[in-house]
Amino acid sequence: MTAVLHVCRSCEGREAVRRRHGGTSGMALRAAIEEMILALPDHSTFDVISQDCMGPCGLGVCVALTAPGRWGWLFQDLQPGEDVAALAEFLTAWRVAPHGVPAKTDRPTRLVRKTIGRLPPSGTAGGVVTNGEGDPDDNSDG
Repeated sequence: MTAVLHVCRSCEGREAVRRRHGGTSGMALRAAIEEMILALPDHSTFDVISQDCMGPCGLGVCVALTAPGRWGWLFQDLQPGEDVAALAEFLTAWRVAPHGVPAKTDRPTRLVRKTIGRLPPSGTAGGVVTNGEGDPDDNSDG
């Protein structure tokens, strides 16, 4: 299975958003994520692509994580450095979690407020989502 990290590139030319978020653009974030992916032991199972506008431009650069048969995730306002390190930690938890929903305790604290949401796997009819420990996820922190 190959997972894809979609990095919004549309913020590249949006000076107001770049100033508000420390000058970090989508392309700079993509470069930082690619470098982080190469350091992962299972780096060949991840692709990083640039994506045209993902919608929430006022929230800073967005990153989506998708893979067949697994829950997808959407993050906002990620910055190179600590956010990318937290994303690496999340990817590790996501890969081993049933269906791509890591236990809340396995999700990096730094990404809790930067999580816009998660998306069910394509082609699923619904069902109970668990937090990876068998308990229903109350969705209180994304």
